[in-house]
Amino acid sequence: MNRWRPWLVAVCVLFAVVSRAGLEFEDDLGKPVRLAAPAQRVVSLAPFITELVYAVGAQEVLVGVSEYSDHPPAARALRRVSNAFAIDYESILALQPDLVLTWGSGNGERVRRRLIELGLEVFTLEPRRLRDVSRSLRLVGQLTGHVAAGAEQALAFEHHIAGLEKRHAGGRSLKVFYQIADQPIMTLNGGHLVSEVIELCGGTNVFHDLTPLAPAVTLEEVVVRDPDVVIVSSELKHHAEVIESWRALGAFRAARSGHLYAVESDLLDRQTPRLVQGAERLCAILQQVRAGVQ
Repeated sequence: MNRWRPWLVAVCVLFAVVSRAGLEFEDDLGKPVRLAAPAQRVVSLAPFITELVYAVGAQEVLVGVSEYSDHPPAARALRRVSNAFAIDYESILALQPDLVLTWGSGNGERVRRRLIELGLEVFTLEPRRLRDVSRSLRLVGQLTGHVAAGAEQALAFEHHIAGLEKRHAGGRSLKVFYQIADQPIMTLNGGHLVSEVIELCGGTNVFHDLTPLAPAVTLEEVVVRDPDVVIVSSELKHHAEVIESWRALGAFRAARSGHLYAVESDLLDRQTPRLVQGAERLCAILQQVRAGVQ
């Protein structure tokens, strides 16, 4: 036991310092956030953030969540305090959270500032790349006192992504059109996480060069860029009809060859460990296309 005492003393000193100084973090906006202790009452203002909290095993601290926080199923029972159009600030205050987790691009700066004006501690997440997902897992673990679980989940995510990258490196590159809406036709540019997943699977986003993160494009532009594969997000409730409309058009390679697919939106659009499942599905589709299988 004696050989462990210096280590134990060091750990005790570290915890004492943390106890006196509090916990200091920097969020994804570069804003400093300080907590006296790991958060015990947390409000999540985005479905992917709710999933991250569950992923690190900290669900017991969640007291309020956003609309569409539906995974895992237990999250559906939690109190809703926001949706895509409004934030119920009164409900949030009534829950007396010691931390509100917001989504930078999803909730916006106005919401963040209003929460701070109301005296709430706010931490903003804005994961844009695959490496940011593992960082978010570690941060949520640290913020809620689930450090080991956050680190474990992050390492597992990194391991799975590295495995996919290794398996799909060197394959024939395929041009991919990823569609998220049809009136107007909308896609995602090269700055979006989905575009990085396409690259991971050996593909190229045909609209990677556009400036908005989620740009609207014309039918003519899709035809000119002539994708090998069309992936339609299941977020379009009528995605089967959209796929059939592309097939009937037959004006570019993917439509003529029948390489038109739907992928569950939550597996690719949410920055959570489930992204691995979405990436596996997308990579499998591109492998089918390379093999000439519909």
